[in-house]
Amino acid sequence: MVHLILDTNIWIYLAEGQHPFVLEGLIKKVNDNEISLLVNDEIIKEWDRNNSLSKERIKKELKKQLEFAKELKSCLKSEDEIKFNELISKIKDSNPEFEATIDSRFQLVDDLIKKQSINVPISIGNKLEIIDWALKKQAPFHRNKNSVADALILFSSIEFIKKNGINNVNYNRIDISDSVFVSYNSDDFSQGVKGNDKDLIHEDLKLLLESVGMKYERNFGNLLNLTSSMKLEIDDYMDYVESRIIEQMEWENEIKRGK
Repeated sequence: MVHLILDTNIWIYLAEGQHPFVLEGLIKKVNDNEISLLVNDEIIKEWDRNNSLSKERIKKELKKQLEFAKELKSCLKSEDEIKFNELISKIKDSNPEFEATIDSRFQLVDDLIKKQSINVPISIGNKLEIIDWALKKQAPFHRNKNSVADALILFSSIEFIKKNGINNVNYNRIDISDSVFVSYNSDDFSQGVKGNDKDLIHEDLKLLLESVGMKYERNFGNLLNLTSSMKLEIDDYMDYVESRIIEQMEWENEIKRGK
């Protein structure tokens, strides 16, 4: 069994349903006892704080896309315009079903977190260690970001694995690794933000993960026996999201330097 640790953004990604086959694959492996999910109270708190906002944003985005679609009518011939209007009407009529699907998907993720995961305790030692790492500006705190929530789940999970003797395998193959930490946030956890460095754990964290034979993975698809095209689709999406995050950070830093 693989013990899986997901950072906060991965949980939101699963609920948003960009790639529904990922959530379906995860649920199947959890139900088949191939994967065990590790969470903690901080992850639950972050999920409760963000999931409603994320859900409403997706619903608003759906309505916005319908409005944008109407603008395409001017590019169509009369006969095609009629067919197009019929299609738009069908989609609008199905909007309650779409929203119900969104609600259902978020509930599935909520159940995974709160009912089907192991809630790992956060010790005082975890908190003190994280404070020390933050003061030393070690990853994931090396870019002056507030990464406490993700650091807590990683540190507490490693402590839980050590105490419970979960991880005894240390081969360089993800399919037989006993524990995997998944985050597409290379800015916090990877050796670099470009090229192959994105897929390597930061040197500050390497020994910590190796102490329990834990693997670091950015592409969730590598854990679910997905096709190459599916993995590539996930990878492209993760890179896009991450690039937007980095652009936002760079813009904020430019604003700060200008003050």
